[in-house]
Amino acid sequence: MKIYQNKKNYHELVEKSIKKIFESLDANVTFRELADENNYSAFHFHRVFKGLTGETVKECLKRLRLEKAAYEILRTDKTITEMAFESGYETLEAFTKAFKKAHGISPSRIRKLQDWKGLLYSQAGIHYSPNQRQPYYFFIKPRGGNEMEIKIVNLQPMKLLGLRGTGDYWNMPAL
Repeated sequence: MKIYQNKKNYHELVEKSIKKIFESLDANVTFRELADENNYSAFHFHRVFKGLTGETVKECLKRLRLEKAAYEILRTDKTITEMAFESGYETLEAFTKAFKKAHGISPSRIRKLQDWKGLLYSQAGIHYSPNQRQPYYFFIKPRGGNEMEIKIVNLQPMKLLGLRGTGDYWNMPAL
């Protein structure tokens, strides 16, 4: 079992998970399965993944499936209904609604846009590519060093105030 103690190792963990997501675009994969595969609690894995990519596993998977659908609608003769089911939607209406919400155009209209790329915004630069053969490398905005300082100290009893922190996993504001 590999223990992830710094940004570089977390990056490797997420990179491995992204590769699994790409392999699972036609199947169902959940963040819990990815967490279990890497011996992490679902909560911690979810925080690390979202902190490094800017989106949850579910959001990433949905976006990549919609990018793949756009690519295949433009470059294959598959019907929109076939693409809806391959993208994990149970009905054509649900697929069309999600596609239009994400891309701003209905799937049937994009067949007329031959030069359209169909890529959706990704903070980490993760996008669908039909020839995704190499390990996938995404980027993180570099801030601070790679090593985390770990030390154990004994403290005197004291009152604590807890504040919920959301946002960038590596750059939570100092109090």
